[in-house]
Amino acid sequence: MSHGASIRPFRAVGIVVATLLAILLAGGTAAAAPAPPPVAPTPPGPVGGLTLTAQGGQGARTLYFDGRWDPPADPGTGAGLHYTYEVRNAIGTPLDRGTTANTTLERYAQDRCTQPYTVEVSAVTQDPATGEPLVGPASTATLGATSCQIHSSLTARQTGPGTVQVDIARAAPVDPYVAGRCVLTDNGREVWAGTCGGIDDESATLTAVAPGEHDLVLTTRSPNGQEYPATTSMSVR
Repeated sequence: MSHGASIRPFRAVGIVVATLLAILLAGGTAAAAPAPPPVAPTPPGPVGGLTLTAQGGQGARTLYFDGRWDPPADPGTGAGLHYTYEVRNAIGTPLDRGTTANTTLERYAQDRCTQPYTVEVSAVTQDPATGEPLVGPASTATLGATSCQIHSSLTARQTGPGTVQVDIARAAPVDPYVAGRCVLTDNGREVWAGTCGGIDDESATLTAVAPGEHDLVLTTRSPNGQEYPATTSMSVR
């Protein structure tokens, strides 16, 4: 009886030790849990006050302009603030793109006949951990208006059996520095193509023209993408 009683205290101590060990192990497991992932850096906001201003000293076909903007009000949490820009012409063709640490495009030169121009600027930083670019929303501004019109007038006369002479004369307003591709159609069918405008008039000789009524349409395309039609009608015997 006394021998059995002497065992119970050791059993109690074992239970206490096991409990403490379980608590310690549980605490160690909690301490070893992975830390939450770092917060991803945020890109900058849009640049402010983007403006384009025409400058003096224009050439025959050259337009100079400056572009300016303000840094973004929200620079984000990336590093190395800089800017990307793209210049597009009236028909959306990219003319230039690049990267700059400045907030200006100084005396930028382009062909005045491809205005209006659109300049798009975005603020950019980098993820400090990965180096990946963080691109802010784009801001745009436009400069100029449709210009460099090419107007023509048509006259047509029959010069022989099945032969027609078409004279293409420049019409006001005449800009001697502006010319563009032109296409002549006869009743909807292309019969001649060339360059119209500039300093010279043009003429086209049509052969094998069938007798009957003919609607002639000349369509001239300006460098800015605008099309200018000229029409005339005639009877061929």
